[in-house]
Amino acid sequence: SASSDIELNMQDKTGGDLEKFFDVTKQYMAALTARPEIKSAQSTFNPNFPQYMIDIDAAACKKVGISPSDILATMQGYYGGLYASNFNRFGKMYRVMVQADPALRTNLESLKNIKVRNSAGEMAPISQFITVDKVYGPDIISRFNMYTSIKVMVAPADGYTSGQALKAIEEVAGTTLPTGFGYELGGMAREEAETSGSTTGLIFLLCFVFVYLLLSAQ
Repeated sequence: SASSDIELNMQDKTGGDLEKFFDVTKQYMAALTARPEIKSAQSTFNPNFPQYMIDIDAAACKKVGISPSDILATMQGYYGGLYASNFNRFGKMYRVMVQADPALRTNLESLKNIKVRNSAGEMAPISQFITVDKVYGPDIISRFNMYTSIKVMVAPADGYTSGQALKAIEEVAGTTLPTGFGYELGGMAREEAETSGSTTGLIFLLCFVFVYLLLSAQ
C-alpha cells in the first residue's frame, strides 16, 4: 500500500561513536514527535544486537605458515558460502556454491570441526588460531552520501501536509541537532523538497506567459 511516511537519513559527519550517534538520533526523534505536525518518528536501528567477535592470532598463524586471510576465507566458505564455478544443465546455467551443511554450523562447537591446511600439508583446526568473544553492536551499519547514517521514518500527523511536516523537520533539526550531525531526505520526500519551490515558481511563470500569448492572439 502507499505510504506517506517521510524517509530521513540521519548523518554523523564527525565519524564518532555509534552509541552517541544513536543517542542524538533518539533525542531528535523525541523532539520531532513533540511537534503537532508529526505523528510519529521511528527507526529500526539497534546498537545492541548480539554478535560474536573473532580475534585471529597472527603469530600462531605465522608459525605454521598460514595467513589470517586463509582463516577468514575458510570460515567464509563453511559459514557464509563461496562461489566455486558454473555448470550448464537443461539449457540453464547454475552456480556452484561451497558451504557447510546447516546442521554442521549451528553453534560455536562446530568451529572445532573446521580445519585449514598449513605449510606442512597437514590439516589444523582453526579453533587453535582464533578466540571468540560475545559482544553487542549494530547488525547493519549504513552509509548515506559517504557518512554513517541511521534511517528514520517520519509520519505526518492527521490534518497536516507533507510540506508542513518537512518544514517542522527542518526547524527541529536547526534547534536540536549538535554540530557535526545532520540529515538528508530520501525517497519521494527528497524529490518533493527539491522540486516544490522551483516548480511553483515555474507554474506561475508559465501561466503568465500563456495569458500573455492568449491576449496577444486576440
